[in-house]
Amino acid sequence: MKIYHFFSVFVFIIMSTTLSAQSLNKKGFVVLHRGDTLHGFIKYKAWEYNPKKIKFYFGTNKIPKVYSVSELLYFEILGMDAYRRRVLYKPNELGVSSPEYTWMRELVRGDVMSLYQLNDGTNQFYIKEKEADYIKLKYPNNRIKMYIPMLKAYAMKVKADDALLKAIDNSEYSEKDLIDIVRRLNNYGPQKNTAISLPASSTLPKAETKPSFFISAGAGISTLTLKGDSYLDGLIFESTTMPYISFGIQLTGGQRQKMSFRLEVNYTSVSFQGKSINTRSFPTREILYDFKQSNITPVFSFLYKLTNKEPLDILTGVGIGYNFSNYSKNQYHQIAPQDIVIEDYTPMGNSWFSGQLKLIGLYKKKFELGAYYQIFGTYTQSIHYSYDPSTFAVWLGYHF
Repeated sequence: MKIYHFFSVFVFIIMSTTLSAQSLNKKGFVVLHRGDTLHGFIKYKAWEYNPKKIKFYFGTNKIPKVYSVSELLYFEILGMDAYRRRVLYKPNELGVSSPEYTWMRELVRGDVMSLYQLNDGTNQFYIKEKEADYIKLKYPNNRIKMYIPMLKAYAMKVKADDALLKAIDNSEYSEKDLIDIVRRLNNYGPQKNTAISLPASSTLPKAETKPSFFISAGAGISTLTLKGDSYLDGLIFESTTMPYISFGIQLTGGQRQKMSFRLEVNYTSVSFQGKSINTRSFPTREILYDFKQSNITPVFSFLYKLTNKEPLDILTGVGIGYNFSNYSKNQYHQIAPQDIVIEDYTPMGNSWFSGQLKLIGLYKKKFELGAYYQIFGTYTQSIHYSYDPSTFAVWLGYHF
């Protein structure tokens, strides 16, 4: 009954996550291209990369209006995030620059200076004086923090104290450090904060967890090793191929989190055949061992994002699985010196733990190519010997 208990818990988690995902509509407002302001609800996703479109619910209308960058000057999710439109000039293949609209995340809005973030695969920060254009803080190159002289120039311009200059020298090219510096540039510290108007995004809210359901299918290669003291000593199993099918849910944090958590159910099926010829005994003993195993494996995985480059995310991590196994064949066959067949000769385990190392490539948050290697696991109930599998599998998946 254990497997039925697990599936009940699994269905409950999926239903709970689905209900929480439906509560992503947050109060906010949008400023249209012509300057009109509309108040309503915005479908908020704690975007990792600057969005190109948003869904806005106005009044009692249950069907959202989809706005693109060209249609909105500004939008804000109250208490969470704010984005302002600007024009970037990007060169094409011929080297000719053309204008392109983008929304920049507003981190600090100040009377002296404002701070903005643009993440289109590379995390970039921009500063803007009240009546001036946006200026990009240069990204550190070869450990040289080129943005520091830029910030120190502004600090000297407003006659900042030594404490702020030291903070700039010790800063990192990060959201947290740059928010603190720009706030202090506006009015020298938190005790005089009244001179600066800040959107709620600068309070660094916790990013909401975004669920995605997925299915995947692939194939793998599995080997089996007999370890310990056994009458079957010398039994060698041939490598075998296996099918791999999986479905589940992945929970991924927003741009301030690199960890993901995945709960899935895997199905695999293997068929092993081992052979042993003992020439040291008299007469020579020849043994064949066959078994077929099907597994349903709930797996919980911790994944860490290695890259932050749109549209491809590369994740790696570990997974812990609990296998429910069924054996349609478990046969000992002694061919010589006499023909003997014994069913269920080895006490195989019907439930056992396993561990996986995973590497996953996720393209545009939809298409997945992954691989795992099983790092531990054994499915023998004997205390004297064990059958230890080693499995490598690859798969293709799709996220809904």
